[in-house]
Amino acid sequence: MLLNEVFAKELVTLDTSSREVLDKVLAYMEKKYNAVAMKTAKEALLKD
Repeated sequence: MLLNEVFAKELVTLDTSSREVLDKVLAYMEKKYNAVAMKTAKEALLKD
């Protein structure tokens, strides 16, 4: 995961619980971001 490279120094300071919450938040955001992209693509295909 790119996050581990970019924020490696900051991530090592997190306790296990904080890291788990961060991972969950990022996974949720990624899922929502991809859903918007897929919806937009679907709408574009159906529009034609």
